[in-house]
Amino acid sequence: MSHTALLVIDAQRAFEHDPEWHEPATAHWLDQQNRLIDGALSRCWPIAAVLHHSRYHFDPDGEGVEPVNGLNLPADTPRFIKHAHTAFSAAGLPDWLQSHRISHVIVSGIRTEQCCETTARAARDAGYDVDFPLDATLTFSMPSHAGDTVSADAIKAQTATALHRRFATVSTVDDLLERSPLATLNQHCPRSGARVDPDSVTDYRGHTVGFCNPGCRDGFRSDPNACVADRRHFDRLIALQSGAL
Repeated sequence: MSHTALLVIDAQRAFEHDPEWHEPATAHWLDQQNRLIDGALSRCWPIAAVLHHSRYHFDPDGEGVEPVNGLNLPADTPRFIKHAHTAFSAAGLPDWLQSHRISHVIVSGIRTEQCCETTARAARDAGYDVDFPLDATLTFSMPSHAGDTVSADAIKAQTATALHRRFATVSTVDDLLERSPLATLNQHCPRSGARVDPDSVTDYRGHTVGFCNPGCRDGFRSDPNACVADRRHFDRLIALQSGAL
């Protein structure tokens, strides 16, 4: 059973009216987003579409709230509606994740530094392992507080810097699909934030847990009671899966 789920956030037609929508970056994002969706389907990772509703750009009575044209989401993909930035504000999404025993989420969609980043932070604070494939997120340039224009590439770079190994593992679609998540409770080492090494796993409370190297694994396995931070991390993931949180 996979403990991984893919979240596709705010990939909605309202963004098709942005002046930068027809830039090459959008086509690249859509290609990578669809590759990630196809990869999730082939690996039996559950997929959720999270859609934003608001009074203006995302009017629920207009077509702007529908998925963007060309997005290859299956017709039966569950949809969750949010009215705030984080996907975790969407009614039903936390319960859906728990019902699928998810402990690892992949965050993708639009916009990189807004709803995607906010969701990654909220997911990590809730105890989830988080992957943030930067090329499966999209944003646009915007004016800074000083009045100049900050490019989309600069915004994405800053978002990646803020998130990586603090709230998420920033990666690429190629990396995620080449390194399919392991059938472990956690996908990232609780100590370093690096990916779990397939040769550095052990058992804890009936679950397979992993570390980034055999030394960390052996230290935990020899005396789990002394590794308070590791146990706290694993206990929280177990609680998420069981619906205890």
